[in-house]
Amino acid sequence: MNKDGTDDFTKVLNTSIGKDQKALILSPNPFTNQVEISQIDEAISSIKVQVLDRNQRAIRNGVFQNINGTIKIDRLVSNLSKGFYLVRLEGIGLNEVMPMIKL
Repeated sequence: MNKDGTDDFTKVLNTSIGKDQKALILSPNPFTNQVEISQIDEAISSIKVQVLDRNQRAIRNGVFQNINGTIKIDRLVSNLSKGFYLVRLEGIGLNEVMPMIKL
């Protein structure tokens, strides 16, 4: 409710998720030096990956090729300090943020 007593709502946009779309899997999590992300739609050939710190600042980034629905992001995570991070994935039709913990 607005201060003047009226209600304003933004228009709801229709969204849909395809029946065949699967949740992405980041494994292992927690990890030590190696991480892979799987179940990526094979139609997405190139994926931009950012590693974010707990304040959501980008600290590492790279572009990876999707091979059979999987990318390995070891080169971005192997030198991280222990702690909590987020990984952001961007590609055609893909925009995901996933938590990860380095041991």
